[in-house]
Amino acid sequence: MRMNNEVVNTLKVKYPVGEEDYQKALNTIIVSETAGIYPSKNPVVTILGAQPGAGKTEIQRITQEAYQGNIVVCNADNLRAFYPRALELNRLHPKEFPLLTSDFAHRLKDGLQAHCLKHGFSFSLETTFKNPNDLNEMMDTYTKAGFQTDIKLLAVNRLISRLYTEKRYEDMYQLEGAGRNVPKQAHDEREKALTPTVEGVIKANKFRNMSLYKRAIVTSESSIRSGVSLLAENPPDALNTFKEEKNRPLTDQERYFYKNVAEQVLFQKQQRNATFVEIFAFKMEFNDLLTQKQQQIDKSLNKGIG
Repeated sequence: MRMNNEVVNTLKVKYPVGEEDYQKALNTIIVSETAGIYPSKNPVVTILGAQPGAGKTEIQRITQEAYQGNIVVCNADNLRAFYPRALELNRLHPKEFPLLTSDFAHRLKDGLQAHCLKHGFSFSLETTFKNPNDLNEMMDTYTKAGFQTDIKLLAVNRLISRLYTEKRYEDMYQLEGAGRNVPKQAHDEREKALTPTVEGVIKANKFRNMSLYKRAIVTSESSIRSGVSLLAENPPDALNTFKEEKNRPLTDQERYFYKNVAEQVLFQKQQRNATFVEIFAFKMEFNDLLTQKQQQIDKSLNKGIG
């Protein structure tokens, strides 16, 4: 991490970003993200929470559908693209890119959020739930501005969210020649902080509604995929419901499905000539999925996958 910080500091000197860059990016974002959005008489902030790779984008889609599109998306990760020379920097320095763009992207997110609060636009906010005090203070701010807060949480097994950070990177790299890198340490730190943060938010009770979601395997005659489904709406014991789903063992069906995902990611790494160290680390981390025996696969297939 120290080496990454040193490289990032060097890049900040080599590629300086000033106030003019920020204001230009913010103005562009406000125009594009609020086009067609109208103020609400009862505006709502929807906070989307989970560790990286869990599937917050799916919950975002569900939220946008519920508001029939009349909601602004405040997602710092999406705003990294507005960092000057973002594509070039992500391609040349994929490991440092998240840290390099973090302050700029979060400042843009805060600027877009402030615009929504000022004009009465309902908006959604993606977060990894790192600190309960910060979230509770945010909800106090929303209340003072005349907004209500809904929370949508996604309870996902740690191994699966880690796998999907890898899959997202490889998919993006395949399409764009660069991907959004989430180091294992960063993922694990946020995943570890998630449950105590949820507990602190529930205890403070500053929100209107809490919806819990889970990953689900969706099958049809022609395909099988991983999606998101509602687990519970305002459950009486939200914390335990969340913890039980997040920490439960994978089913045979899930293990079979995610084995195929892991094999696909491994193939993508090999295709782009990833380093030996990177491929070895991936195999070690996901060894349990990758080395499932054929008998386990057959057992899953007999349960209706195919």
